[in-house]
Amino acid sequence: SNLAGGIRRGREGNIAGQFGVEYDTEKAGLWRGGKFSLSLMGIYSSGVQQNYSGDIQTASNIWAPDAVRFYDAAFRQRWTDWLNTRVGYMDVNYYFDVTANALQLINSSFGMTPTMTVNVPGIATYPYSGLGFLVGTHSEHLSSKVALFQGDPQHQTSAFERGYMALWEGGLHWDKEAEDDLEDSSDNYGQYILKAGAWHYQPSYPDRYGLSPTTSGVYAVAEGNWSLPGERRLGAFVQMGGAPQDINPVPWYLGLGLRLGHPFAGRPNDSLSIGMARAWLRPGPVAEGLGVETTAIGNAETAYELTYVAKLTEHLSLQPDLQYIQYPNGYFPDATIGILRLHVEFF
Repeated sequence: SNLAGGIRRGREGNIAGQFGVEYDTEKAGLWRGGKFSLSLMGIYSSGVQQNYSGDIQTASNIWAPDAVRFYDAAFRQRWTDWLNTRVGYMDVNYYFDVTANALQLINSSFGMTPTMTVNVPGIATYPYSGLGFLVGTHSEHLSSKVALFQGDPQHQTSAFERGYMALWEGGLHWDKEAEDDLEDSSDNYGQYILKAGAWHYQPSYPDRYGLSPTTSGVYAVAEGNWSLPGERRLGAFVQMGGAPQDINPVPWYLGLGLRLGHPFAGRPNDSLSIGMARAWLRPGPVAEGLGVETTAIGNAETAYELTYVAKLTEHLSLQPDLQYIQYPNGYFPDATIGILRLHVEFF
């Protein structure tokens, strides 16, 4: 619900559901290290969120056009204790530019930096996964992965007819805890994590399909985790992104925040998160998209978010969320957005 500011007051609803299965070849007695995954995604939206708030970063990370589609159909092979490959239909953001301590924040920029998602609408991430191939390595202190994904997976023709996106990410990890999983696809293990990545997007025929021009960028993520008195857990994060080419509407991005687990003595499974997401804007491309004069565009859009996840039962959580967005799209009045989200996990 857009409570004030933005383009106009109003509300819209979203429903996103996912059903998936996995088949482990080792547990099935076939061969070691293989795993197939398959999932189906359904999305319903009663309206266009940005028609109310006017923001470029998208306040709700599950808003998307209505659709029912296969979302994941991939195979992972673990060759050794430190080397694995993945191939198939996948979401880039399952494996790259993941910030674990920001995952409960709802603004889309905390999920994947807008220097990628805004500048490259054809990236293979929610709501459109894409075909890709990934090679990953990891040790107790180091991780690295490289991947190639199809461009513009929204329009399925042949794998790379509409271009490709190449990505690399490397990580440093300190003070691994006993329960940490080194095979976590997002490489979020250790008390302290530092990750850096680079990407390049190359369309095949940008003029023919109206795709984004060729562009590249970098990003970085830093996270820390601490135990506090009363069995509380505090996590902190900083995200940065850059894609400074003149064609990009968002040349720079900075996100930061905190996550507190077990915030109250009687609520051990709840968590409280706060965050700030600031997207710097390039007036020319933004003004062209809005159909206004370049001089009317401000230099940045900044979102401040406060959210609380209350675990009601083993399968049910309720999440109220409040966001204040300064200069949506660098043009509209400051917006105040309220979101109430219900999470249901069937099994």
